[in-house]
Amino acid sequence: MLIFSYKLKEEDRFRIKRDLWEQIGEQKIDIIIVRDESDPFTRIVLKEAVLL
Repeated sequence: MLIFSYKLKEEDRFRIKRDLWEQIGEQKIDIIIVRDESDPFTRIVLKEAVLL
C-alpha cells in the first residue's frame, strides 16, 4: 500500500497495519508512506500499482 502524505509518520504506519489486520486478518501487506513522486522507487511502484 503506497500512501502519499506529508503528515503521517512511522507510528501511523503501524496503526494502519494493525487496523488492517483487525479488519481482514493476517495478510502480507507492505505499507509505504511517501511525500511525493520524486523517489525513483515510488515512480516504479506507481507504474505497477492498482488504485484502491
